[in-house]
Amino acid sequence: MNLYDISILLKEDIVVWEDKFKPEIKQYSFIDKGDLSNTSCLKMDLHTGTHMDLPYHFIEEGKKSDDFDLGYFFMKAIVIECRCTAIERKFLESVEIPENVKAVLFKTNNYLLYRKKKFSKNYTYLDVDGAKFLVEKKIKLVGIDYLSIEKYGENEFPVHKILLGNNILILEGLNLEHVKDGKYDLFAVPLKIANVEALPVRAFLIKREE
Repeated sequence: MNLYDISILLKEDIVVWEDKFKPEIKQYSFIDKGDLSNTSCLKMDLHTGTHMDLPYHFIEEGKKSDDFDLGYFFMKAIVIECRCTAIERKFLESVEIPENVKAVLFKTNNYLLYRKKKFSKNYTYLDVDGAKFLVEKKIKLVGIDYLSIEKYGENEFPVHKILLGNNILILEGLNLEHVKDGKYDLFAVPLKIANVEALPVRAFLIKREE
């Protein structure tokens, strides 16, 4: 089985959005100090690392975490390699997206930005017309290999609103460096948290036999 873990390692020095706090991972009981067990706690923003934006993130009456069954997060996917700055409709029209594919994951040069250990404003993003194209293709989930699918500085968040407004989930913070373009089965398994707009995800791909 060709299994690819496409999640980012969650740790305290992980790259986060410029105005977000880094996760805090603290051990608070220690066997070597006489405690009965080693025990740790985690404090973080739900949009840290590999995570899924749900409609309620930008849509007032949008679906929240409680509105999705677990089976919704397993689907046929295609990884599309894109070396442009903006992922536009013209590019997407040149790519064959099979009808049974419901998840589109973009592999870009964004993986290089993780190596900088600090947030970068100059990442590859999906533009508005590209988002509208994916709505027309009836995609259920769109993923990208950086902290946001939106162009930096777009304060009205049009791409998020187009996708989430059409119940298309957004999977951000992926690691696709070692994944080739092609067809896969996507498993984007979120934590089971009640009534929120985003969920941390352990995402992986299984290569489909042609």
